[in-house]
Amino acid sequence: MSANPKLCPSCGKDPGTPVVCQYCCAAIEPHRRITEKKLAMVAVGVSFIGVALLVWASMVETPITPIKNLASDGAFLHYRVKGEVIRFSEFKTPYEDSNIFSFWIDDGSSDKSDEAVLKLKVDGPVYADLKEAGKVPQRGDIVDVEGTLYAGEGFRLLSLNTAAMLKLEKKGGK
Repeated sequence: MSANPKLCPSCGKDPGTPVVCQYCCAAIEPHRRITEKKLAMVAVGVSFIGVALLVWASMVETPITPIKNLASDGAFLHYRVKGEVIRFSEFKTPYEDSNIFSFWIDDGSSDKSDEAVLKLKVDGPVYADLKEAGKVPQRGDIVDVEGTLYAGEGFRLLSLNTAAMLKLEKKGGK
């Protein structure tokens, strides 16, 4: 660094009288500059906050949302629903790791049958993981499942992100 107070401590050029160097945008006055020690302290503080939030998030359970409350304004959010599998379908592709499995669950949250039914989609490797674990839901099973909601005008779909987000609570499959 330069000992001359008129020279910029970062680039060594003479910036004149401004508080910020017009050549490299560095602060000229020492009390305006951020030291490496302060930067490291802030980084450590942010890291501790991040770890604390991660630990807290691992202990919090997603609340169960009634299917009738899922609407297009909640699209792309994470939801948890619980209900009975009323039907299912499997779409096989030429490549086994890209098969698509869909099932519909009813949680009985509404008098109107279409408001209480939600389609869940499981594809690719997630479906293979479910199949391998013996957790593929069948008609009559009670499931507790979490996923991302895709919703718009006239459709609602919950996409399962990992096999761990599906729990078979009661095997009643037919």
